[in-house]
Amino acid sequence: MSAVDQHPLTIMPRSVWPVILGMARSTVAAHEGGEECRMCPSYPAGRCARLVAALRAVVDPEMLAAERQAVGS
Repeated sequence: MSAVDQHPLTIMPRSVWPVILGMARSTVAAHEGGEECRMCPSYPAGRCARLVAALRAVVDPEMLAAERQAVGS
């Protein structure tokens, strides 16, 4: 994998980042609706590791750029 494909939020290649963003958006939406995932009970309220990672992904400029590029191609 090239350095361009590497990202601190995932080990997956850049081609998969749009899918990761889609899953992250679903995770954020579910948590906003008051639902809990399997990881939630292990963390203090609002600090679920899955939610924290999803919140980082949905605002990450590199992830968003990869998504725009995938949609444009």
